Amino acid sequence: MSSMPITVMKFGGSSLADADKIKKVAAHIKCCQKDGHGIIVVVSAMGKETNRLLALAAEISSNPNEREKDQLVHTGEVVTAPLLAMALDDISVPAISLTAAQIRLTAFGPYGNARIKSLRNKALIKKQLAGGKVVIIAGFQGISENGLDIITLGRGGSDTTAVALAAFLKTKVCEIYTDVDGVFTVDPNLVENARRLDIIGYDQMVAMSAAGAGVLMDRCVMLAKMYGVNIKVLRSPSIGESTGGTLVTATSGNIADLEKFDGSRGIAIKNKVSCIHIFDIPNEPGKAAEIFSVLEAINVVEIAQNQGAQTAQISILLETGVAKKTFPSREKIGQAEATLCPGLVAISLVDLAMKETPNYFGRISKILGDNNINIEFIATSQISITVAIKEDDLQKAASALAEEFDLLSK
Repeated sequence: MSSMPITVMKFGGSSLADADKIKKVAAHIKCCQKDGHGIIVVVSAMGKETNRLLALAAEISSNPNEREKDQLVHTGEVVTAPLLAMALDDISVPAISLTAAQIRLTAFGPYGNARIKSLRNKALIKKQLAGGKVVIIAGFQGISENGLDIITLGRGGSDTTAVALAAFLKTKVCEIYTDVDGVFTVDPNLVENARRLDIIGYDQMVAMSAAGAGVLMDRCVMLAKMYGVNIKVLRSPSIGESTGGTLVTATSGNIADLEKFDGSRGIAIKNKVSCIHIFDIPNEPGKAAEIFSVLEAINVVEIAQNQGAQTAQISILLETGVAKKTFPSREKIGQAEATLCPGLVAISLVDLAMKETPNYFGRISKILGDNNINIEFIATSQISITVAIKEDDLQKAASALAEEFDLLSK
């Protein structure tokens, strides 16, 4: 039993959006069954169910209790798991649905963004697999260390659930099924001829995910790297046929290796962001600290600073919902003036070989200028350049940048 080969599959909400899609996923699982192999399936909530529950909570309370919000939203996955088990049973595939509490998947940290710590009931999973059952686990959630609460893992947390299970059970590959056929150099829903990558390194995938690429949660990729779990990203059979997907795996980290994998460069997009420009900050020690003491409870996406002889300007990129709630109009932050610039989208060009290649920003600014697209915000690092532009310019900018940096299919 302990040496049984195990396949871990994860299906996202778009893959399980309705009864018909759940049945198609069940049929795919049946086709994947092999003698002597166990299958574990991690599921997300159906379609936009999490959003629906959050909207309902907002109707009840303008500031819902974080614990109660987790008790509410985790139910989406708890509903999906038994529905898939029923669909499998209906086609003569024995299956059992389990919750995080039943497998003792413990997590720690804040409500809404907890981190997985341990799996304390491997025996239950292995017993069910040995009995020939497909084990279906509700993703996105864990139980607190004292066993009293359900705590959720943040958006995309079902990816982390799946990779954690693969790590705990020593499975070398975790299959993630989604609405696109792998990882692309740029969002294929935005740029039609974006190039699909056959293989991409963990570090590049983490950087892309952190910058806004929605295929995988960055924390799940970091976990996969830590435990040597390869991730295979595939189009869900309930959405369409996969042509091979993308393997997220280890690279040696040198430039030649990055070029070989053809996955060192890509564009990530973060929608619905706003920029707060803070002006006339005295160029003196401690003044920036005064600004950020006011902003300490805000989740900032990017920060840029322009230093003058007497004063400085700090620009902060953050999610639009947070920005509108905190800064509805022009006002002071500390002693400095602040202006809110809403309706933006952040585009990040990520390249692990960026520091080896000159004039990246010159090329970005020229191609955007040639397309009459104004840059509202700029931030840079050794592996990425992020610009914020108006939402209406997104498709034009993404297409132009993808062409400029050779990110399109040949």
